[in-house]
Formats: sequence, structure tokens, C-alpha cells
Amino acid sequence: MTNREFSQKDKTFQEACAKVGLPKHVAVIRERSSTTRGAAYPSLARQASKWRHSKGLAYKEGRF
Repeated sequence: MTNREFSQKDKTFQEACAKVGLPKHVAVIRERSSTTRGAAYPSLARQASKWRHSKGLAYKEGRF
């Protein structure tokens, strides 16, 4: 199972991420005439990788 699949299917992981407020980033799209900010794709694959290695913000703060 990939980290992206894990982040989308594991309920304990999702609850831990929600508890600590992840994801925190905002997508910034720059064009020649303007800059827009919007919600980024809510992929937590990198955080899932850390979770599976017993590291990261969600693991440290959100582990039940």
C-alpha cells in the first residue's frame, strides 16, 4: 500500500492529522498577471510516511 493510499484509508491516521490541524499548507498559483491562493490537494502522503516510521507531527501529538 502506498503512502497516499494509506493516508486516504486509515481512519486513525486521519483523526490524528485532524487533531493537530494537518494539512497546514496553502497552494499558491502564480500567473503573469496575478497570484491566487487556494486549498491544496489534501494529500498527506509525506506525513503518512513519517507516521509509518513512528515520527512526525501527527504521530507525536496525535497518537492515541
